[in-house]
Amino acid sequence: MLWRRADALLAKTGRGDLLIKEIRASTLPITLKDWLYSKIMHTDASAPEESFGKEYTYYLERLPWNTMTKGDAVLAEVWCRSGKTGIIVLLLGLHWQAVYSGAGKKWNDNLSRVEKIFHAILDAPTLSVNHFPFFLSH
Repeated sequence: MLWRRADALLAKTGRGDLLIKEIRASTLPITLKDWLYSKIMHTDASAPEESFGKEYTYYLERLPWNTMTKGDAVLAEVWCRSGKTGIIVLLLGLHWQAVYSGAGKKWNDNLSRVEKIFHAILDAPTLSVNHFPFFLSH
């Protein structure tokens, strides 16, 4: 439910799908990049290797947590948009980590990290009702 609320709020920004050059320049794990490419090109993505869980944890740990969860900073992240190349990639990472790498303490830690990201999106001042008064009329 939290993801759906964040995704719906991000949809109001009008930011479209990522461009291939944006995906390429991102610091996302390569397996997630490949999945994003497949969404843009309408092809099938490969399943990740067992090492994906470590890569995903490393990626999430390296995000700028001191600033990202304050104000609008989270909106600068490449995946901070709705749709097929947006924040759903964070859920996919959790799913893949659980299925291919085992859901343990690191998975639970990552679940908490992703939850913090979704809360940061919902709390971003730019996305508040005051900035989008049309929320009230639709």
